[in-house]
Order: sequence, then C-alpha cells, then structure tokens
Amino acid sequence: EAGAGVFALQAGLTRLGYDCPPSGRFDADTATIVSAFQRHWRPEQVDGVADGETRARLIALLRAAA
Repeated sequence: EAGAGVFALQAGLTRLGYDCPPSGRFDADTATIVSAFQRHWRPEQVDGVADGETRARLIALLRAAA
C-alpha cells in the first residue's frame, strides 16, 4: 500500500511522537509502529493493520492534542 493516505498516517504517528518518517509507503517499519500504537491505544486488536478504527483513534488523539 502506498499513497497520500499512508503519508498522512505516518505524519500523524510522527506528530504523536512515534519514529515514523512519512514516506507514503506502508512498509514493515510502519506496520511495527502501527502495532505499537495499537498496543497502547487499541489493545483489543493489535495486528499492525491501519484499519478504519486505528485511523479514527489516531485522528481523535491528534485533535485532542491540538
């Protein structure tokens, strides 16, 4: 997976303090970071997949931090 959505995901994770430099490519490092995010913010399903719920929680956290 690649594109603007992945870039936005990576940029959001970076803003929250994760070491996820935006490249626009969903690579193994990004999946590991998504898993770390899920372990902390959505422990009921940790799979490294940036699904809708994972993205929604990221957006909510970014809005709360703004």
